Amino acid sequence: KRRTESGRSIEGGLEQYSDSALDIDGAFESEEDKNKALDYLKQEAYQACLDAIREHLTVFLDETPDCSYEEWIEELHPENAKSTRNLVRGKTIDHRFYVEDSDHRQLWNQNLNDGQRQYVHIRDYSDVFSAEGSYSSRPRPPP
Repeated sequence: KRRTESGRSIEGGLEQYSDSALDIDGAFESEEDKNKALDYLKQEAYQACLDAIREHLTVFLDETPDCSYEEWIEELHPENAKSTRNLVRGKTIDHRFYVEDSDHRQLWNQNLNDGQRQYVHIRDYSDVFSAEGSYSSRPRPPP
């Protein structure tokens, strides 16, 4: 077991895969080995992105402790703050940041600081706009 530069541990000799991403064809004895390597690389990339998002949230909350979730998303992903699909308190944030599996929403809710910041409820796309086109929210209770 060893650790990557980011501190994550690598087990079972899989460290060889992290350097082989660009030259993967012909590098494996079987399709199963190739798929295992690709799965490992996907997990490493996902974890690296999650670590970067978590770090950004930590710095953002330190600098602006009274901020909203929408302000953070707007700072982190300005390209997703331009959609008109999810108008919330004057912010236009892509509806995908409110779904159950949103890593951003989950990280935010883990950092509420004893009620200093608002819990962000799960919202499906159908929850975002009513038939008249106005915002409607049917928040679900926190877990």
